[in-house]
Parts: sequence; structure tokens; C-alpha cells
Amino acid sequence: IDPDNPKFLVNGNDGGIVASYDQGKHWREFLDNLPAVQFFNVSYDMDTPFHVYGSIQDHGSRRAAVDLSLGRDRVRAQAFQIAPGGEGSRHAIDPRNPSIVYSAGFYHNINRTDLSKVDARGRAQATSITPRLGSADGYLRGQWLSPIVLSAHHPDVLYFGGQFLFRSWNRGDTWEPISPDLTTAGPTCGNNSGNVPFCTITSISESPLRGGVI
Repeated sequence: IDPDNPKFLVNGNDGGIVASYDQGKHWREFLDNLPAVQFFNVSYDMDTPFHVYGSIQDHGSRRAAVDLSLGRDRVRAQAFQIAPGGEGSRHAIDPRNPSIVYSAGFYHNINRTDLSKVDARGRAQATSITPRLGSADGYLRGQWLSPIVLSAHHPDVLYFGGQFLFRSWNRGDTWEPISPDLTTAGPTCGNNSGNVPFCTITSISESPLRGGVI
């Protein structure tokens, strides 16, 4: 609140900045023309030219081609396009086919999207590949930004982290847990007492020298 003009209000939020000049009766948005966003993460494909992917709070997932025609020190600004995933997603792209994009969304929702196949509305074909747990294992928990890794040693192998570490040999069609429950024991861990299913894996890395070393 402006101390010299109480009618002037400025609100900063996770989508950007808005302002009011009449004590909140009307608001002016600066969400589209003020560069106040920050990418959570960066991924890339092996296309020519290659694309970078990332997700942004309240703005969804985006991608853009990187133009190196003028050299690496003069990369042109590009318009970003909507990409598979949401406002909090990690991405992995098949190195053999840049149209196949894996996106891990809120908590534990994973999709495999084929950008080369679109419906009548222009939407790319997406297939849910979220792991399923047996009844004895309870419900699947994952971080808001759930980690997903595409193996550098075999492009059909995926790893995903919840309370278990999962592996798929077939692009996410089926999964197997390759660890026990790695979450801490306790009365509040994973009991849905908050909006974040905490006590789960936050990141995964596979050795670039030896496949299967996590």
C-alpha cells in the first residue's frame, strides 16, 4: 500500500505483479509483458535446431528452439511455445525421436506425449504412464516436482522417484520398484496432512559411465 496514496496497491504473487489504483476495485495485470518469471528446470532434446524445455509457476511448461546460426555468443531471442507438462514439471526427451516427450507433473502424474500426433483441436497425443502400486504398498507419493530420468545408456529405460525408486524398461508402459520404501518412518510422513506428500525422493541421477548405477 502506497503510504502517500492508499488507493494505490501493488500485489506480488507467484504469477507476477498486479496493481490497483482504486483500492482494489480494479486490477491491472503485468503478467504477460513483464519478465518476472523463473524457470524451475531446464531440459533439452537432440533435434536440429535443438529445443529447451522448462516449467514456470502459473505459466505452465514451455519450449523454444535455440538458434545458433549467429554463433554461440549471439543466440537470438525466441518465442516460447506451450509444451507437455504443467506449471511444475520435469521433462525428458527421447534422443532418437524429439517428438517423444516425457513430463512428470504434480506429485506423481507422468505422461508420454507424441508431438507428431495431434487431434482435430491441435492437441498432441498424450498417454498416462504413472506407476501403479499394489494394495500392500499403499498409495503412490511424489514431490510437487517429481523427478524423472531417461537413461543415457538405453533410451527406453526410465527412472522415477516417489517413496520408491521405479524403473521402466519399455518407455513407461510398465514399472517395477527397484528399492524399498525410502521414506522416513513416522506418524506424519505421507499421511496427507498437508498439500505436499513429503518424505519422497527429490532427485535422481544415473552414472554417465555405468548404466544402472543410481
